[in-house]
Amino acid sequence: MEGSFSPLAAARHFTLRTAARPLRLAPAENDVLLAAAGRESLVKYIRDAYRDPAFAQAVIHAAPALWESVQRALGDPASMKPNRLRRVALSTRKFLNRISSRPTPFGLFAGVSAGEFAGDPENSRVRFTQGRREAVADFRWLSPVVRSLEQRLEVLKGLTVCRNPLLRWRANEILVFGADRADVSQSRTAIGRTPVLDCVLDKCSGNDGIAVEDLCEGVAKEFHASPGGVLGLVARLVGLEILYTSLKPKLTGGDPLEEVVRSLQRAGVDAEGLLDIHRRIRALSGPATADDAGEEYSRTYAAMAEVDGADKADGAGNRIHFVLNSGVQLRLPDRIRQDAEEGMHILQRLSHMRLGMRGLRKYHMDFLERYGIERTVPLLTLVDPARGIGVPEDYSWPKQVAEKKPPPPDEVNEKREERLAALYSKALAEGGREISLTEADIDELSHGPFDESECQLAAELYLNLAARSWSRLAEGDYRVSLGSNPGTHSSLCTTGRFLGLLPEMNEDPELRPFVDDEREYSASLSYYPRSHAATNLVNTRPLGVKLIGVDTPHAAGTDYVPLSRIGVKATMDGLFPVDMSDGRAVRIHSRNSVYTPAQAPNAVRFLADMETELQRLWEPWDWGRLGYFPFVPRVRHGRFVLSPARWSLKELKRSGFLKGSDCLETFNRWKERWGVPRHCLAVTMDLRLLLDTENPGDVELLRAELAKADNLVLEELPGGAQTPRDAWGWLSDGEDVYVSELVLSFKRRDAASAFAPERFLLGVDATPELRYLPGSQWHSFRLYTPADEITHLLKGKIGEAVERIAEAGGATPFFVRYIDGVGSHLRVRFQNSSESDGQGRPAEFEGILREICEGAGATTFVQDGYVPEFERYGGVDLLDTTHDVFSEDSLAVLKALRGPSCDLFSGLEEYVVLSWTETFVKFFQGFGSALDEIGMDEAVEAADSPEAIGDAAEAIDDPIAILETWTRKMGLASSRGDESYDRHRERWSEIVRSHLLRDQRGDDSLRRHGLGRTAPFLAGKGFADVVAAGNAHVSAFRIVGSYMHMTFNRVFGPDQANEQRLLGILRSVAARLSRERSAREAANERG
Repeated sequence: MEGSFSPLAAARHFTLRTAARPLRLAPAENDVLLAAAGRESLVKYIRDAYRDPAFAQAVIHAAPALWESVQRALGDPASMKPNRLRRVALSTRKFLNRISSRPTPFGLFAGVSAGEFAGDPENSRVRFTQGRREAVADFRWLSPVVRSLEQRLEVLKGLTVCRNPLLRWRANEILVFGADRADVSQSRTAIGRTPVLDCVLDKCSGNDGIAVEDLCEGVAKEFHASPGGVLGLVARLVGLEILYTSLKPKLTGGDPLEEVVRSLQRAGVDAEGLLDIHRRIRALSGPATADDAGEEYSRTYAAMAEVDGADKADGAGNRIHFVLNSGVQLRLPDRIRQDAEEGMHILQRLSHMRLGMRGLRKYHMDFLERYGIERTVPLLTLVDPARGIGVPEDYSWPKQVAEKKPPPPDEVNEKREERLAALYSKALAEGGREISLTEADIDELSHGPFDESECQLAAELYLNLAARSWSRLAEGDYRVSLGSNPGTHSSLCTTGRFLGLLPEMNEDPELRPFVDDEREYSASLSYYPRSHAATNLVNTRPLGVKLIGVDTPHAAGTDYVPLSRIGVKATMDGLFPVDMSDGRAVRIHSRNSVYTPAQAPNAVRFLADMETELQRLWEPWDWGRLGYFPFVPRVRHGRFVLSPARWSLKELKRSGFLKGSDCLETFNRWKERWGVPRHCLAVTMDLRLLLDTENPGDVELLRAELAKADNLVLEELPGGAQTPRDAWGWLSDGEDVYVSELVLSFKRRDAASAFAPERFLLGVDATPELRYLPGSQWHSFRLYTPADEITHLLKGKIGEAVERIAEAGGATPFFVRYIDGVGSHLRVRFQNSSESDGQGRPAEFEGILREICEGAGATTFVQDGYVPEFERYGGVDLLDTTHDVFSEDSLAVLKALRGPSCDLFSGLEEYVVLSWTETFVKFFQGFGSALDEIGMDEAVEAADSPEAIGDAAEAIDDPIAILETWTRKMGLASSRGDESYDRHRERWSEIVRSHLLRDQRGDDSLRRHGLGRTAPFLAGKGFADVVAAGNAHVSAFRIVGSYMHMTFNRVFGPDQANEQRLLGILRSVAARLSRERSAREAANERG
């Protein structure tokens, strides 16, 4: 059975997330007060809720503004408008719901602990021990304080400063893009370049930065200025985030305020006030049980408000960040891990046949068009739209396009939709709420076969374990259910910020799918996110991998890779980062679950997105078109629930539920019609409320939330449980039942070995790209026209113009057929002529294009820049030779298009095979002629084939031997089942044999019919010189293959299937000619 083995293995340790308070298994008497309209009822509800000191502390910490309103509602309720009072009561109910029914960590509302799977079921157990909370300064308070301190000159002069690597350099100015936070709107800041500024930034460019005092003295001495004036400039640059200081916390999992205090002490600055606040915050750490009503917290909170830079408002944002260890010790039977692995494999098999993230697919094609697969593009150059191709259009820091378009949707699989509809209809007809998938169903619902070599490297699943009791669980009576927020595509990232609390997770080697060898290494990203709240989540331990540093000070003992060292390369399937210093590929590993599209600068987000490139990713269950139905049933395979039963609330909303006076009756009628269970969950991506639909207070809460969230839906309890105890009763401490969730990390079983080996086929060529803008030496035009019209234009006006340009001398004109986002088009390029009578050719050619468009022969034309892909043709040293090959080939193809049948060939397919034959032979004759000069070892490395080199050295004057040897070593597959070859084998062999003989004789008829090329010989010889100089970054096979591809393109345009078919014919002909000659030679020896 295919589903019995998962290439992703679940780690032995997992994270258990639990709500801080036990479930309320019966409605509270005062819940009805929430649905009442009277002021006294709402005030009573609020007062009763905050009698629980643990709940009060949790709200004081999580929602200071709400707590301020609560104090007002309880102290002077008459001063508060009824609607405002109702909102306070509903917010209180929502937090009460959260503290007992949602396990996602959030301040003091939920906690974590480390669990493990036990191989022996007898060793499984659960124990409740004393929990512990850890308190540190919240970055929402700390970051503004640090910024304020940095602007104090007496502080700044004792710090170290580094240059922001995300600066964009222009001829006369430097650009920096700030984040759009609550306190700072996104802005484009441009500062004019001066010698002093350039000097300051140059001195700050080192990886470890420079002491401010040394910087000021050095610049002042160089420019005869005062150190105080330079210090003022440095302060301004820090304020603009052009520089960053060592006062900022390092974001490596340490206590951030402690780091700030130590930095101040090292700078010789009095830090006693902050040190006192640090002691107060640390005193809040300790047992998780509340021992007071929050007085110590409130005193600390007030003291923090007095610090310069802090928001002093009573309802200001959070100032202390709590994480909570629940103290639960859990060992689960190992069969649960096996169920999770099988469920993960089903999710993989049902995923779309797409490698990497959907949003990068168009960008990948844009990269290939601009750079090909040989170029290594510095990351910071690539993402700068003025120097590279920018970023995908939905990136937002900074924004690149005014209006972003969603990525194209995946193609609809009609076979899958039909199977889904049949399963759905059967479930409804049988009156059930569940679809139980068989292996046959999974095969039918998959988008295509799952190739394990494409399996992603790591992942996480957020799972609900549903069982009524521990004994039921131990007997195997349980369900494993995937939640609405199902997981991530990296291991350990969700647990990353809790590693200080969970040493078991930190020490488990199974949780670290990292590599560090001669070909690649793993690295995580170290950066400050857009919001201060998110900074709390990225302050995580490095896990022993390298850190790609952006704008964080360096931590001692950690290996940092500067952002400027990172380049980007491509295969035909995706993109990947490389270290340009040594050519090693870089595996990005997320160490936190911060959502980079919302929080990361463009360069950082792009690196994070490349973490999943070249991998087929698991996807949550997709209902396809049926997802719009009012109800969809549960989907299960074995004990694993892929998707819960779900009810849309759109019909309920349209029925007047939100504003009608009889909202309870309206809800009950809708509930009865659709068979909604009594207990269910109201969910969106960032909300989960446990509802008792017979509780008026819960219905009122649902009404309030539905008014705010149009995408709110109802889901059944995990595993289809009827009651909360049925769902979570297995995790109970006496009569107290705790809502829980498991976070399982997965890693590929062969993660230590290389994946996507095509990443290692080419070395790093970081030669700066050449760009020829309109009006420069090179002229480039795109003529947009239907693909069927291109051949007609080449045989007519366009071809004639290209030939006239070539006659002027030195212009090396060439053309290619292409398809881009606008449509099919013909690209024509040529350079300024070396002769005076050719200077007017660009204007003449533009006039011809205009005439074609005006005559309705084409849609439009544009003149654009030209960026040569010199890497794939041997490097920049061979660029002139490459242009000679292009031009000779283009002029030859024009002749063939006008006369596609002659004595030499009877159609364009035969012409292409003959053209490839002479390109192959001439290139390797040129390359082989220099073997004595470059040495055998260098030639072997350049050709990637020792045997072929030896054969070529012996057979340099034997074209059949060259053709057979190099097509074989290039890996071309012989033709199989191609009728056009099978029926005419003799014909194909004869035309190639005759052509080789004519070419050896120097037959003039070849050039009249578009054959007889000579430039490939010079290209092969030139590449031998590049090899001799040690500058080869691409194989000889890649070069000659690229030449052949362009010949096919010029004749037929993009058509991969036909191109592969003709390559198979070429290989078959080469092998047949070699066998025939060997047979003749053997016969002659016998005779």
